[in-house]
Amino acid sequence: MLNESEELAILYGKYVSNEITKQEFERFQDLLLKYAHEDALTDLMDQTWKDTPPVPGDLIKELPAPAGEPERSAGKVRLLFRRYWPAAAAACLLIIAGITLFPGAAIKKSAFIPAKKQSLEPGGNKAMLTLDDGRQIVLDSTSNGRVAQQGGAQIVKLTDGQVAYKASGDNSGKVFYNTMETPKGGQYQLLLPDGSRVWLNSASSIRYPTAFTGPSRDVEVKGEAYFEVAKNQSQPFVIVSRGMKVEVLGTEFNLMAYEDEDAMRTTLVNGSVRVVKGVDSKIIQQGEQASLAAGEKKFTVSRPNMNEVLGWKEGEFRFKNANIKVIMRQIARWYDVDVEYDGKLPTALFSGFFPRKEFARQLLDALEATGDIRFIMKEKKIIVSSPHVKP
Repeated sequence: MLNESEELAILYGKYVSNEITKQEFERFQDLLLKYAHEDALTDLMDQTWKDTPPVPGDLIKELPAPAGEPERSAGKVRLLFRRYWPAAAAACLLIIAGITLFPGAAIKKSAFIPAKKQSLEPGGNKAMLTLDDGRQIVLDSTSNGRVAQQGGAQIVKLTDGQVAYKASGDNSGKVFYNTMETPKGGQYQLLLPDGSRVWLNSASSIRYPTAFTGPSRDVEVKGEAYFEVAKNQSQPFVIVSRGMKVEVLGTEFNLMAYEDEDAMRTTLVNGSVRVVKGVDSKIIQQGEQASLAAGEKKFTVSRPNMNEVLGWKEGEFRFKNANIKVIMRQIARWYDVDVEYDGKLPTALFSGFFPRKEFARQLLDALEATGDIRFIMKEKKIIVSSPHVKP
């Protein structure tokens, strides 16, 4: 039986030779996202080009229409590779975009582009901690060590870029509430008093007590966060976000509840959780996602691409068959920019991965290389338009 790296190589060969089926192409996309940071993808590229004589610049290969599909009059499949893949493999992007290859998984062109530093710096570990009395601490500029005391808990900034709460002897019995908030272009990690770990994405916040003393461990979240909840059968962990509740005992899951997204999504990695909104509730299992669309009263349960959902936590943008507005919302939050749309946009769908540590211009260049979109940067603003719109 083939392992996944061998399967990836075979599917890649079928993609290049234009013999891939719709089902195989879906699997190819999933494996590309999964192995974005793995040696298997680098080895595949090395093997592909090891017997290829060096050529200056880019190698462009025009491919015919997919098997069983009519020849297209415009926009043949194009693979664009940079020569020195191995040197740039750790910071490379695969972008696949288009509207005509397969229904629901449309792919037209792909581009491998090596990273180079350009404008719009990426985000980093940035957060504001607001204490119970209103005092605010800028965590990214605060030295490691003891930050503050809140009742019976010491707040400590650790060397690995996270904040932890440690019990101390001073305990008056009063419960204090703290709020950690990340700006656009920020992210941060938090170790809660019960040992649960939280990863906050950009433009997000979490409000929590400095000690969990009630019948449940209650926190409030805005934006997006990943949780590793410490098990405690007698004290359930409850998250409240935009009127929705997520109830857990001990598990790992991702909660995405940005107000500018079309739905709130709870995605389970391990264990089980119950999501509640009004009179509707659902228990989801490992690998499932409960979505609640804006204005709806009932959850929809599906099985998403986990690599795509968790890409931000692993330090990458990962998207599969995403329209440009979905991608630009992620870019706006991470690079702290405003986005403006000029005219009617193409309906191209994009799949790809890109390291969040790189500059925004590199990602925009790769998206533009598909020929389906164009960007104009003006200081802290990105203007998005069709490639056919004159600047």
